[in-house]
Amino acid sequence: MPPTLAPIVYSLLAVLGTATVAGMLLKLKPRTRELGHDVLSRTIAWWFMAGVIVGCCWHGREALTFCFALISFQGLREYFAVTRVRCADQRALFWSMFVLLPIQYYLVWIEWYGLFCMFIPVYGFVALAIFGCVRGDATDFLSRCAKIFFGMVIIVYFVSHVPALATLQIESALGRLVSA
Repeated sequence: MPPTLAPIVYSLLAVLGTATVAGMLLKLKPRTRELGHDVLSRTIAWWFMAGVIVGCCWHGREALTFCFALISFQGLREYFAVTRVRCADQRALFWSMFVLLPIQYYLVWIEWYGLFCMFIPVYGFVALAIFGCVRGDATDFLSRCAKIFFGMVIIVYFVSHVPALATLQIESALGRLVSA
């Protein structure tokens, strides 16, 4: 395990361990049994997610990038499922999930941080707005674009910074490259 990852992993273990103990204690009392069951079921899910992410960190940059790309894809899929979209937005949704998202993570993969930082906010937003206009449905256009843009920024752009920052090579004061 990289030495910079150890404090994060230990902190995560402490938080999840505390949540597990709290859930068990809540389950003991009859009045809070249902709450304790809910806390424990959510904590078990977080144990699984933390294990997968720590395992990906352990296996290196490629596994971490791929893991977060899958997380972004699933998150975007869930976001668009609960967000009302019109038929005119289908092309923009397709491009955001199957073109822009893979390109964003490919830029992380090849460590092209200059383009990575501006790809979604500049090129992605212009492309998505164009795809939203192509169908000719101008009904509530700004609101529809804002929903898609918000999803892309939060779920793809921000989340893609995790593997980018985790794999960033920083030059130390001594002139050596140090992994973040």
